[in-house]
Amino acid sequence: MLVLITGSSTYAFSLMLALYVAGVSLGSFWLAGKVARLRAPADAFAHLEIGAALLVSPGCGCSHASPTGSSSSTAPGVRPSTPGW
Repeated sequence: MLVLITGSSTYAFSLMLALYVAGVSLGSFWLAGKVARLRAPADAFAHLEIGAALLVSPGCGCSHASPTGSSSSTAPGVRPSTPGW
């Protein structure tokens, strides 16, 4: 959608990348003071990692299911290829 504003996909990508890097750097500066005040920063990092894993885990394995609910990755009516057939 940035292409509609910038007029070129190269400029849109450059703007998106610059905003991403700026966000990472601003977040780093913002959190640096908060982490320095923690008694156990490694424990806080471990809790963040566990929280991220718990947020992602319900979605694991869902990308291979078909819309019909079967676990087959082939289209309906298409016979999957089997070695030796």
